[in-house]
Amino acid sequence: MRGSRPIEAEPLLRAAAEVLAGGASPNGLTRERVLLSLSYVRAELGNVSEGLAILAELEATPGTGLEGHIAGQRGIILMRAGQPGAAMEAIDTAVRLLPRQSPEYAQMLMNRAMAREPRGEFEAARRDLSECLELFVRYGLDYLAGQARHNFGVISYLSGDLPRALRELDSADEHLRRWPDLTYVFRVDRARVLSTAGLLDEAEAELELATRLLGRGGRRQDRAEIDLTRSQVALAAGQARQARVLARRASRRFGERGSPGWARMAELAAAQATLALGRVRTLEPVQLRGLADNLATDGQVDASRMAMLVLVRTHLALGQVGCARSLASGALRLRRRDSIEVRIAVRAVRAEVAEAEGEGARAAGQRRAGLVELHRYQATFGSLDLQTAVAVHGSPLAEAGLAAALGDGRPSTVLAWAERSRALASRLPPVRPPEDPDAAQALAQLRALRREQQEAGPSGRRGPRHRRLAADLERRVRDRSWYAPGPGDVEQPASLGQVQAALSSEGTLVAHMVSGGAVHALVVTHHRAWLLPLGPAATVLERLKRIRSDLDVLAVSGYPEGLRATVTASLRAGLAALDEVLWRPLTCGAGRRRDLTDDGPVVLVPAGALAAVPWTMLDGLRGRPLSVARSATAWLAQRRRMTVGRGAGDTAGLPVVAAGGPDLPHAEQEVRAVADLWPGGSSLVGQRASGGALLAALSGSTIVHVAAHGTHEVSNPMFSSLRLADGPLFGHDLVGAASAAEHVVLSACDLGRATARPGDELLGMTAAFLHTGTASVLASVARVSDAAAHGLTVAYHERLRRGQTPAVALAEVTRSSPAPFVCFGSAW
Repeated sequence: MRGSRPIEAEPLLRAAAEVLAGGASPNGLTRERVLLSLSYVRAELGNVSEGLAILAELEATPGTGLEGHIAGQRGIILMRAGQPGAAMEAIDTAVRLLPRQSPEYAQMLMNRAMAREPRGEFEAARRDLSECLELFVRYGLDYLAGQARHNFGVISYLSGDLPRALRELDSADEHLRRWPDLTYVFRVDRARVLSTAGLLDEAEAELELATRLLGRGGRRQDRAEIDLTRSQVALAAGQARQARVLARRASRRFGERGSPGWARMAELAAAQATLALGRVRTLEPVQLRGLADNLATDGQVDASRMAMLVLVRTHLALGQVGCARSLASGALRLRRRDSIEVRIAVRAVRAEVAEAEGEGARAAGQRRAGLVELHRYQATFGSLDLQTAVAVHGSPLAEAGLAAALGDGRPSTVLAWAERSRALASRLPPVRPPEDPDAAQALAQLRALRREQQEAGPSGRRGPRHRRLAADLERRVRDRSWYAPGPGDVEQPASLGQVQAALSSEGTLVAHMVSGGAVHALVVTHHRAWLLPLGPAATVLERLKRIRSDLDVLAVSGYPEGLRATVTASLRAGLAALDEVLWRPLTCGAGRRRDLTDDGPVVLVPAGALAAVPWTMLDGLRGRPLSVARSATAWLAQRRRMTVGRGAGDTAGLPVVAAGGPDLPHAEQEVRAVADLWPGGSSLVGQRASGGALLAALSGSTIVHVAAHGTHEVSNPMFSSLRLADGPLFGHDLVGAASAAEHVVLSACDLGRATARPGDELLGMTAAFLHTGTASVLASVARVSDAAAHGLTVAYHERLRRGQTPAVALAEVTRSSPAPFVCFGSAW
């Protein structure tokens, strides 16, 4: 059993066997029963063949009455050796022979459920677990009941229901914590679930903890399983070199223990990493085919299919297209029970085979189908955190598809791929999770903890205990947010025709894309569309980094004038250089192109890496109405929800709420000035400006203005926050809001920032507002001084009150006073 201590057990068992050589003990313990346990211990210590030999000897001994137990122990050893097919046969025998309703029978049912998992027999496995759990509870076997509950989570994971898997695993963990030496099992399985969800850093953290919990004991099997899982996580993260090192070490450890089935799993991971490194000539097709066949014999169906995909890719890389084609017909079939990783891998290899045969359209079709499947999978998650993280699985398909479309050069194809491959979460309707008292309590405690730290000021120290408590509370909130099931339905990506129909005669959409290390722009107007290469992405990103740094310095008062002058000059040069690459080529050049220097509005759809560009400060865009959207599809959806700016007559009765947070010099003055501008305006200041009051305002107002300090958490973006009277309001709080204000203004700090995940998925406070249904958000992508924000946002509201759209209002107030404020969503 995983979690046992075989090194300590072996001498005790050998001593007991010697004592019992002359007969049974007074309580009925026999030498044969001791040897039964010893067989498992010897297998755990790396002597699988010896463990099986002990069982064979016992089987040949007449009159033991242990036939069912022997078969069950053989099944457990074979399971641990990575041979679920052979294990299943032995366990089935044990289930038939053991007394029904007995504790031993119940344990065999749990083992049979585990043997069913690699075979995809999930419903049958659940039936076995339900029956054995009932018996464990009846007999008071809490330890085994906890394991059964844990295995329910594993089955949910393997069947593709990750929210349910996380909920069931975490519930089981509450029981397993009473046995600390077993908690590493939970950590390893949870890491596998998180890796499938795309949360690779979190998965690696779980595996590091599992390694520490396991300690330095002789559990070679368990240490090898951790190495193998770490290899798979590293490969998903693009760290092929590290993945191969870990896979080879796992293979060696499995081999030393005598676990050939597990060793083959590690060989597969090493081959996948070798292929990712481009060292294809070190792979032998004959060995790969043998590996796939042996994995199938072991009962590792998914692993066998992945090995065949590696084989097909190897033939392609070696230029052996005919061999790849002949294998593809069998290896590339999709089945209903295939995991998302297998489905995406099959689609990717099908596309590669099609390209090798010169059939670009068929390759595009396979990539397109793969992304459709990924998007449906995303729709099973209700958590925005998980929806954006899981996009990592589709990145290779999306990148290849976009690169092929850019090579093709047709605007309609490029837009289609840009929309399929970016910000898929923006095409999912928001999920209002059910009330969760535990999560609400953890958020309240975290809020109080943060407030306590803020009140302590700069001199207050955040000691290790404070940091551990905060991290534990964040973990509780985040973990429970993952349990929410998804909406199930998805919105189809916008077509070029739909975008052009929505653009006015003067409107323009520009999608900036990064592919192959270069930036490209797709320009779409009401009548035309064209594609432009713009330059190296690395140069743009380096410029953007310097600009952000300069803006942050200039937002802080007290620096010497000489330094400020130097930084100002650096900022101007950086903005000019960025304008020269990202915008100027669109406004000049060949005479056949339309000149975009007129005053018409613009929708910018930047790649995730470019989302932090202060677009309103670029010379070519200064004074021009613009919106920054996550995707063209999202812009169209948000545009349908926007009513602000339809005309002065429509603004008189708009419900507007302005709220001010603590320790912001101009907050109360700004809030009252904004509220006074609107006949339907009200203000929240002092203790009235609480998180609950703001959430209520968001649900019942058309426009909400917030003047409060904010923080963007790069590593955990849903914990980005606004600082209010009772502490921070987190992105997690917004997800539970009943409804959303149409337009939100965030006048302080840099809450326009976002963390970019694969697939151009953006996560942060602005993304959280937009995901809840807000049509547009005004926020800064860099730090801005309180005085500058105060003057700009009051003038901005004056123009909104006169009936201007958010984009037009911002363009007017920043024309002569540039600032890094941007309208996100649909602002015109």
